Amino acid sequence: MARTRLPDTARVPIELRVSEDDAALIAKVLARPEFAGWSRSEWCVEIIRSALRYYAGDPPSPVADQAPASPQPADPEPPTRTDCSHPQDARDYQTGTCAACGAILWD
Repeated sequence: MARTRLPDTARVPIELRVSEDDAALIAKVLARPEFAGWSRSEWCVEIIRSALRYYAGDPPSPVADQAPASPQPADPEPPTRTDCSHPQDARDYQTGTCAACGAILWD
């Protein structure tokens, strides 16, 4: 079966050169169990996709386009400001929340 050719606007030819230090860090990440079987190029593509989702937002769900809009119930107990007991590396410093429990750490 022939592969469909993507339009030029959907293609981004890229040659990524990294330093030896960065290559060692990538290898260290790929050694983690959650990345078992991933190639360096697959991981790099996922990093680019993650950055796109971060900067452009998640694409709308196709199901959301089909379903009628209905108000979502308010979250009865949103996370509150707290001194979270999770380790420092679980904290998302861009949003001011704990990535593990969602607690609001600062405004």
